[in-house]
Amino acid sequence: MKRELFPTGKKRKEDVAQKMKEAGYFTGSELGKEFMNTRYGWLDSPLDNPESSLTDKPLYETFKSLLPPGEKSLRNYIESTLEDKRGDAVGIEFGGIGVKAFSQFSQGFFRQSIGVTLADHRESNDPDTTTQSETHKIIEGNFFDRETYQTLNKILEGGRASLILERIGGGVDFVPQEPYLAAHTLQQWYELLDEGGLMLIEIPRKLNVLMPWWYEEVKKHKDTIDFDIATAGSVFRLRKLTNAPETLPLIKPELMRKILRRYK
Repeated sequence: MKRELFPTGKKRKEDVAQKMKEAGYFTGSELGKEFMNTRYGWLDSPLDNPESSLTDKPLYETFKSLLPPGEKSLRNYIESTLEDKRGDAVGIEFGGIGVKAFSQFSQGFFRQSIGVTLADHRESNDPDTTTQSETHKIIEGNFFDRETYQTLNKILEGGRASLILERIGGGVDFVPQEPYLAAHTLQQWYELLDEGGLMLIEIPRKLNVLMPWWYEEVKKHKDTIDFDIATAGSVFRLRKLTNAPETLPLIKPELMRKILRRYK
């Protein structure tokens, strides 16, 4: 029996519920910490590292196809893009604790940084547990859960993010690969983003088939949203410019239904 690429109806709801249930077992628990330490290699990825390995792959390697020609440093690109926010920038990494990534920026560039992860994998005696304790916060939560955003908004105190990073990596195990939920999550991140802010995001490869249609929708706003995709890496870059729409342009529902019928 042929399996649908994107299940619909009751099966869709069951698949999403199952993934949320699985993530719930590991959120903020010792079980989650143990699972991450034994299953995944990319637990706290750096921005740039010329001597990278499979167990410590820098974020640069994931997003380099979206950078200007010749740019060899993700830090340099982000800092030059957000230069006018230096000293007052706020950054969020979804799907990671963000300690190494934000520690590699120029000192004082970010006023506040936050990592959102199912479980903080570090041991209490890990010296990194005290790194940036004054400016860097870690939220243990599922970024598909409403409660996670309630906690995040309390930290932000009504403010918005200058930078949002997300590399899904092994965390795809807990991600419902469902187009409508993905769209809702991207909408939340876009609304969290400040004017002039930057997003660098990896999506599940299964959703790659939707990227060309979404690209066309966003490019209708090319004067107010700087947007690029690299389907080979399942990644995109978005910068919210002056007078950008309040909500993220998405594939229209009727077109989405038509596309999804192709993959039944």
